[in-house]
Amino acid sequence: KLAIRDIHTRSLAFVITQRHDNSPARFAEAVMANFALRQGVAEDKVRDWQTQLSEAEKLGRFGFASFPVLTSGTLT
Repeated sequence: KLAIRDIHTRSLAFVITQRHDNSPARFAEAVMANFALRQGVAEDKVRDWQTQLSEAEKLGRFGFASFPVLTSGTLT
């Protein structure tokens, strides 16, 4: 019977400080904005929030934490 043994995990967490088009922060922003709109949050409120993110980025106060985890093991 096959089993995975010697499982190890390693955190690859990092903070993103810029919201470029290939950034997980930009993707998360779009997902959260869409969710808020579908939950009935007014569009102007969502735009205000996105404007606040842009301003924070320009002022060097934006940060988005990403928490990927690398997991490895041996199939025996």
